Amino acid sequence: MDSERMGNFIAELRKEKGYSQYELAEMIPISREAISKWERGKNGPDKQSIIRLCEIFEITVDELLYGERKNKYNSTSINEIKVNLYEDRNQAKKKLKILLFFTILLLIFFLIYYFITTYNSLKVYTVNYYSDNINIDGGLIVKTKEKLYFNLGNIQSIDEISNMELYYITKNNERKTICESNDNKIEFEDYKGYDQYINFDDIDNILKNLYIEITSNENIQSLKLNINKNFSNDYIVPKNFESINNNSKLAIDKVKFEEYVKNNFKFQDDSYYKKIKNYDLYYFLDNKNLNVISQKGSTIKEWYFDIEKNYFEYQEYQYDVSLNNFIYNNGKIECNISNCENANDAVLELSDLLNQLYT
Repeated sequence: MDSERMGNFIAELRKEKGYSQYELAEMIPISREAISKWERGKNGPDKQSIIRLCEIFEITVDELLYGERKNKYNSTSINEIKVNLYEDRNQAKKKLKILLFFTILLLIFFLIYYFITTYNSLKVYTVNYYSDNINIDGGLIVKTKEKLYFNLGNIQSIDEISNMELYYITKNNERKTICESNDNKIEFEDYKGYDQYINFDDIDNILKNLYIEITSNENIQSLKLNINKNFSNDYIVPKNFESINNNSKLAIDKVKFEEYVKNNFKFQDDSYYKKIKNYDLYYFLDNKNLNVISQKGSTIKEWYFDIEKNYFEYQEYQYDVSLNNFIYNNGKIECNISNCENANDAVLELSDLLNQLYT
């Protein structure tokens, strides 16, 4: 469709009828400026205006679109105009479909790339160790694809610590030092490819064989650290907190419990300790944290309970292999390992133990 040719035809028809642009505009109705643009071929009339123009000038739609009255010389061309418009529309649809296809394809490639580069790219580990004379609690390792943050957390020792060495055992049974410290704290950041502290390519082996050597006035001890994966974005749909059985919710009298601890636990260093059957209980008065450790054979259960927040992390492992790990937060749980089928039992076990202490 030739807009300039159709515009000239509209101007010719208007003049034949003796209408001004204003008069034609009022008959449609439309603005005079629109009539002027049609006649100059700047743009064409819309569907409703085309119908109205054909009524006013007593011509067919095909004649208006072609830009001439029908005669024996142009009848074939006028008859073909609908076919041409149909083909033009089909071509436009094809181009739109091709554009849409490549847009969707590009989006799919982007999503695949994003998924590959971000899936399981963030991992969070807890680090701890408990014994009669040394406790390491609140350690944290955060690893992304580009960066690693390491904080050993609180280190409590009966003896004064003069030096600490963090190291791991390689697959060839060689000892590799990561870093040393003499201020009772180990904390550092590392970057992929920099390897000042950690070789990212060997991170799994390092975490499985991570030790700390603590030198005190009395002796030197090498301790194998407990590393447990707390979080990993290895899921497609974000995890939701799941409600726990109402019968398993913790209900603890904080004041009564703390009073019992002070009167019945043995104070050592900055924590209170008590052994009940096969449970070792450590209560830290400064941050209101209770650590409970239970071992039966090769299976170890650990609760890290914040009394104030009614929040704890539960870990269960065997031969340093995690079997279950979840977070309890005021009656709700978030599974990190396994499907938390035994979550109610773990909460009830801790609740029963605490109730036995002062009831």
